[in-house]
Amino acid sequence: MDFEIRNLAARDVAPMCRIISKIGLSEFKDAIPPETINSVFKENGDEEGDEAVAVGISVVVSVADIVFRNVDKVEKDLFAWLASVSGLTPEEVSSLSLADFATLIGAVFKSEDFKDFFTAVRALL
Repeated sequence: MDFEIRNLAARDVAPMCRIISKIGLSEFKDAIPPETINSVFKENGDEEGDEAVAVGISVVVSVADIVFRNVDKVEKDLFAWLASVSGLTPEEVSSLSLADFATLIGAVFKSEDFKDFFTAVRALL
């Protein structure tokens, strides 16, 4: 299925926070220690070559794993938010094949806007 991820915006913060809070922030904290995040980004936020890419992929896989393990807790919120960023309807998101659903989640998590959001949040901590 074809979809295009729109740029994330301030309106995405509330649904993202709702999803994260239903899953449990500690799930993310425990799966992705600060030193892992710090190894991806320098002080100025730039990526650090091949090692950063490998760690970044590890972070994406960890986040995806957390979401997949908790999808039952956040299904409606997740489908609605993924629909809003992909141009699909929540019903279309819920009907995606498992491969397409994983591709959609990966596309969102790998987007520059998603990375920028978590870099900014990290700077606040």
